[in-house]
Amino acid sequence: MGLFWFQRGLALLPVLLVIWTYLTFTISYIFAVSRGDVDPGFPYISDTGARRPESSLFGQMLNISAVIGQYLLSVIKCNRTSVKDAVC
Repeated sequence: MGLFWFQRGLALLPVLLVIWTYLTFTISYIFAVSRGDVDPGFPYISDTGARRPESSLFGQMLNISAVIGQYLLSVIKCNRTSVKDAVC
């Protein structure tokens, strides 16, 4: 059985998750350094998201990463079960 139209680009979901999570940390780091809130040498991840507005940006981007990850896990679960047993 072939892929449905909505399943054709699902192989890119893990790549999207990795790239989006990397961008989350990178953008919040750049934003925090440009505002002078953290030391540009080697700050902790939690320090880059400690003050507003970078904390809001960091939190929302992590929420999007969590949604992508949850969707990825549900797609994997649905693809591993048979069509008769799947309740997707």
